[in-house]
Amino acid sequence: MRSPSSALSTDSTVSGSVIEPYSPEAVAKARGIDLRLVPVAVTSWLMAAAIILTRSYWPLLVGLAAALGGAVWWLRLRRAYGFRVSRVLARSVATVGAIASTVGADTWLRILFIDAHPLLRKLSTNVAVVQERVTVAGLPKQLTEGRVVVPVEVPGLGDVPLFLRPELARGAGANAIDFTSLQPGMSFDITATARPAQGAELIPVTLSATRAPENLGEPEGLWRITSWLRESFHALCADLPWDAGKILPGMVMGDVSMQDSTLRNQFTVTGLSHLSAVSGSNVAVITGTALLIATACRAGYRSRLVVAALFLAAFVLLVGPEPSVLRAAIMGSVGLVAVASARWTDVLASLSAAVLLLMVIAPGMAISYAFVLSVAATAGILVVLPWWSKAILLRLQQVPWLVKDDRPTQLQAMAVRMVVIAVAADLVTIPIIVHMTGKVSLVAVVCNLAVTAVVPIITVLGLLSALLAAVYPPLTFLLAQTIVAPAVPCAAWVMWVARTGSTAPMLATPGGWLWAALATSLLAGLLLSVRYARHWRQLRWCWATLLCGLVMLGLGERGGVIKLEKPDRHTTVTMQAGVIDLNGTTVIRVSDDEAAIRQQQQIADAVAAAGGAGKVAVVVTECGKPHDRPSYMPSGVPVYYPCKDKLKFR
Repeated sequence: MRSPSSALSTDSTVSGSVIEPYSPEAVAKARGIDLRLVPVAVTSWLMAAAIILTRSYWPLLVGLAAALGGAVWWLRLRRAYGFRVSRVLARSVATVGAIASTVGADTWLRILFIDAHPLLRKLSTNVAVVQERVTVAGLPKQLTEGRVVVPVEVPGLGDVPLFLRPELARGAGANAIDFTSLQPGMSFDITATARPAQGAELIPVTLSATRAPENLGEPEGLWRITSWLRESFHALCADLPWDAGKILPGMVMGDVSMQDSTLRNQFTVTGLSHLSAVSGSNVAVITGTALLIATACRAGYRSRLVVAALFLAAFVLLVGPEPSVLRAAIMGSVGLVAVASARWTDVLASLSAAVLLLMVIAPGMAISYAFVLSVAATAGILVVLPWWSKAILLRLQQVPWLVKDDRPTQLQAMAVRMVVIAVAADLVTIPIIVHMTGKVSLVAVVCNLAVTAVVPIITVLGLLSALLAAVYPPLTFLLAQTIVAPAVPCAAWVMWVARTGSTAPMLATPGGWLWAALATSLLAGLLLSVRYARHWRQLRWCWATLLCGLVMLGLGERGGVIKLEKPDRHTTVTMQAGVIDLNGTTVIRVSDDEAAIRQQQQIADAVAAAGGAGKVAVVVTECGKPHDRPSYMPSGVPVYYPCKDKLKFR
């Protein structure tokens, strides 16, 4: 008589397609999607968010009570026969409560240390004045009218935003500072006014500089290498045509210092803002490309993972180990788990583990919209992609002239998955965007689909050219220019899509929790309707009722609750034709915007000599489409377009 193990072994050798009943593959298939870490991650996330929002310890007490109650319940049931489901439930409640309480205790201790800082205690009574030596903790961003915000690390407190006005950029002679050139790792002395943050934050304070930064120090250690690589890439992008140099640093390394508020607003209203920030998609593109290259070279399983890890390390080295970069690296590595394990069911477990890890490392992300959008988009893709892509590919087989041999080609399958990824990521984030802004882009899906094919080209070629440009510029700079050349028209295409899509109207709602819940309900209804499309005859009346209700809301009193609006251009002053007085102003004439960028040093010298950005003006002689808002250089110098805007000077 054969033993069961020998029988299983014999059965498994009958055919290569037969799976052993107790093999890991069979167990995983029978188990289905691994959801064991999902309640742990979600509860820990809610625990950290509740403690930060309330700045109290009562959510921690609730978690401890749940853990203690679950443990007592489990101890009472563990020796009793039957009640297997109850024992599993009790053990799960105790485990989830214990882990969430651990995360909550860590968050609460951080809040206690933050609130005990002298700056926070001083801020509780009045506006505080800060005189500290701070370190740049992230890349600067341009705001309207030449203002710049840069995250800085305050000793003993953490990372807080520092707002810099353009008039502070002036200095004595050559000491004028371009705030957009500040690099992570630089340290300087600052005098600033501290105010409470407008929203809930782990560190609820913002700084507004009252004097220009002094005693600027260069980055050290790893930040020095990162700054060196970034400066080389900036030099490479400086003379690129079609304004590609404005967005290439953002799409490759999240550096938006060369993007003005108008360009960033165009990316935001078209749903393309994730392209100008270090996100999980960057990491997925880079590691995916590394895996493809290693596979093409016939590398082994472990070798492929090592190559992907090296590419990821090079990316983090180029961008810098900022909190947002670490978040993107952890979230973007989730997809590699599915590739490495060859089981898609492991991805939700790895996503939950990533959320739990980030709650331990940086609990402040729990109330960050960027983190919420990242998790929602990743989860939406993981859930919707296998479901919708399989349904679409099955329906393609029913169209004879689209498929060959009754089976879609690999190219058709890839195209379907690309479309489903773009649609799923945009759909599942709509409720969050409604809560955040109250406005929904009607062209976000179309714009993301339009740039899907060029984003990997820009990311990969940009990263390679950035690394080459920094090796030995006299020899490798020309090679880097050759490598980045195909990415230039791709970047120009992305800018055209953002500029064109930003002219489309947006769906505007009052926003808030109520409308976010309504959007979630509509989204769930849409997903279920697609899943159960065969019941369309019953579902059509529900959708007809919902659409009639939305139309009535849109036609209500005072223009309706839901309406179409033109995107907010963040304008403060409308550019009108007229006469502008430039008497006593140093005027620098240039042929176009590229010439103005090339002459930034000359403009900075003029600002230093004149005593302020308001005493210098740049006049661009190029003609074209009129503007609807004033333009400024990064240093705050106003830029005028007499031919475009029909302006006259005296």
